[in-house]
Amino acid sequence: PVRWLGMGLLVGASVLVLVAAREASAASQEKLTPETLAQALQTTDQAERAARLQQGFEIYLEHMRAFRARTAERWAEPLHRAAQAPWSATCYASAKRRGGDPEGAVAILREQIERTSDPAQRVALYEALSLALDAAGQAEQRLNALGHAYAEGGRDAQQILGFLTMQEGRWQEAQRLFGDLVDDARREGRDAEPWALPGWGLAVLEGARPAVEWAGESEPDSEEE
Repeated sequence: PVRWLGMGLLVGASVLVLVAAREASAASQEKLTPETLAQALQTTDQAERAARLQQGFEIYLEHMRAFRARTAERWAEPLHRAAQAPWSATCYASAKRRGGDPEGAVAILREQIERTSDPAQRVALYEALSLALDAAGQAEQRLNALGHAYAEGGRDAQQILGFLTMQEGRWQEAQRLFGDLVDDARREGRDAEPWALPGWGLAVLEGARPAVEWAGESEPDSEEE
């Protein structure tokens, strides 16, 4: 009985420690504001700076998930000012776009693209830029951003371009865009992007439709002759 009592006390103490740690973390997060975060990020201690960036990012995510874009923007601003990185630019731009300032999002992303050289990061930035430009009503510039992303290997951009070409009735071009995705996936031994195969199949069917309709209309004429 004494041993079991001791184990019970140990478990109880462990639970209290965990609860206290969580309460301390929550209290610390409650005290943090966008302004105090900006000050904390000025530290030269890299470990402390990384911890603050992570903490600020988690708070930003909470607000975005709760559809509080304008509040999230207040947290994203000091994060991006300190990090000046593709991830922080994307976060800041996303909050601005959802908060009703797509033009501000466009400016942030274009500035970040200029100082980013990694191809994968440039693709992500161009794809984010296409969303901001779409929200800003700049259709031509949106196509330009998608084209840049596609040229640098962006598969999401390739799918979007495929859909846009289908909307314009350019079935052969859509077939090529989606078909390339399917071929790449088969070659690399992986699943194709979600809309690659459906998009390719629809483009093939729709592209063949005029020939089918013409053939169907020509049969009665030949019988009448």
